[in-house]
Amino acid sequence: MNNKHKIFGIHLKKRKIALLFFLYEAIFLIISNATETNKDRFSAEDLIKFLRSRQHLKTQAAIENYDNTKCGFWLNAEIVKNWNKFTELQKAEISYLMQPPSMQCTTSVGHFRIMYDTVGENMPSLLDESNAPIPGTSRAYVDSVGRIFNYVWEVLIEQMGFEKPPIKDSLYEVYIENIYEFGVTMFDDPPINNSEPYRYYSYIIIDNDFCEKRTKGMAGLKVTAAHEFHHAIQLGYGFWPNDIYANELTSTWIEDVVYTDVNDYYYELPKYFFSYITYSSYITGGFWAGRPFYFYDPQMAGYERCIWAHFLSKKYGQNIMRKIWEKMQTKPFLESTDDILHQYNTNLAAAFGEFTYWNYFTADRANPDKYYPEGEHYPRFRPLQQTNLSSNSITMNANVYELSSTMYECAIGIDTISIIVANIDIRAGINREFSERNLQITISTSNIEPPYTQLANGARVKISVSDNIENWHYFIPEISKHRDASPNPCILSKSNQLQLPIEDDIAKIAEVYFYAPSLELAYFGTFNVAYEYGTRFISVPTAVIKEKLASGIYIVVAKTFRKNYKWKVAIIK
Repeated sequence: MNNKHKIFGIHLKKRKIALLFFLYEAIFLIISNATETNKDRFSAEDLIKFLRSRQHLKTQAAIENYDNTKCGFWLNAEIVKNWNKFTELQKAEISYLMQPPSMQCTTSVGHFRIMYDTVGENMPSLLDESNAPIPGTSRAYVDSVGRIFNYVWEVLIEQMGFEKPPIKDSLYEVYIENIYEFGVTMFDDPPINNSEPYRYYSYIIIDNDFCEKRTKGMAGLKVTAAHEFHHAIQLGYGFWPNDIYANELTSTWIEDVVYTDVNDYYYELPKYFFSYITYSSYITGGFWAGRPFYFYDPQMAGYERCIWAHFLSKKYGQNIMRKIWEKMQTKPFLESTDDILHQYNTNLAAAFGEFTYWNYFTADRANPDKYYPEGEHYPRFRPLQQTNLSSNSITMNANVYELSSTMYECAIGIDTISIIVANIDIRAGINREFSERNLQITISTSNIEPPYTQLANGARVKISVSDNIENWHYFIPEISKHRDASPNPCILSKSNQLQLPIEDDIAKIAEVYFYAPSLELAYFGTFNVAYEYGTRFISVPTAVIKEKLASGIYIVVAKTFRKNYKWKVAIIK
């Protein structure tokens, strides 16, 4: 980038509901013109049209169920990224359209200088219990902004060790304005340095009341302060134009670190786990549909991928995200992440495979001790394909991209087999190849050509790929080395207990049913779940069943609040 030009922050006025309609159409226009490589997603003309659409809104129109844009960082970033594509006339127009706000009042609180108005549409206010603005609360709102931003500074810089953002003088500037986003962090002035990644001064604009946001009032202000201030910190480490998604996933993760009780990020997660969004003729679905992890556009800006940071911080500690950003002073996001993971005796390929596995354990499958702490609030990961085995064999075909996660389900009688697949071609991901590769999953109850995985119910699963099999990891959660009941056969006179393993199920009790081969119920009881030597199992004392069961083969069914299990056990008296 030529550092002789001046990039101003983007000043976005709220224009009632009409704004949502025009922004939706502008975004749709941009996405429809995107190239299939995902490398040159925006043209100069697209960005100019988008900026103009925000300035010439004269009609009122409503569009239902349109999700307010959370953060305006992406458009700032795209303007900077594409600056050399603009003509001199376009650059002049952009500078005019992006003038920073001029406010009526200024106050200093701790590390921050806060600009605001006391009259007019930008006047800030607190909200009452019905989320309506309270007259005469402008100063109270400003005081809240100062207190919250200084708390965010304390957590991010003094406690977590992030570097403070570049500041022209002693105070960082925050503007309070009536905007349609929650907030936006502005690139200000030419880059501070002369080589990539370019570093920038910045300032922040936040909404003046959060009364129309999905997370309202002080809760919305809190997570916005954390989100936007981390963007400011990021611009001090350096801006990588192809890693905008990394900026957003980190800022969204930091919201929950600083204010874990707010959880605005829950709104974004369906875009990762199950939403079906049509972008153009060649892009459909969320990341469950095999999109590469680095995929980016305004509808998939990176907020939804905050779970990657949640995974890394739970697995390796919160400091790992700071270390990655420190490394990003010299390398882009994926390369920096791989380098830092080597300090933990692993690498990006292994971590991405495990991350894919973690994403199976959400919603009703959640295990907060072992996986995501708030995973019960996350959606289930949507299978890319679901089928039934109606004959001896079936094959599912899919075309997915490098560095992607997908899941497949096949029903066999009363059993459902889940196969979780991760492509871990890190080289292709770092190079942003955006190339499809074919995946075939064959499930059979008869003989098939090896190699294959033998399941407990006798079925076989075979994975075939169009490239190197070493670029793939797959997991079948139902398969476990502890799956069989133990001991089996169970000699009641020699064993104190029958162990029925349930692995990742965190239930504390289970109902256990013993059925004779005729399917007649022979015995039923409720038993505790025990944990021993890394295995979670239902403990059935043999003294309890000794007088209830005769010698023979039994079908044993266990039920927890999470799922059902089934074994075939030989009982010998």
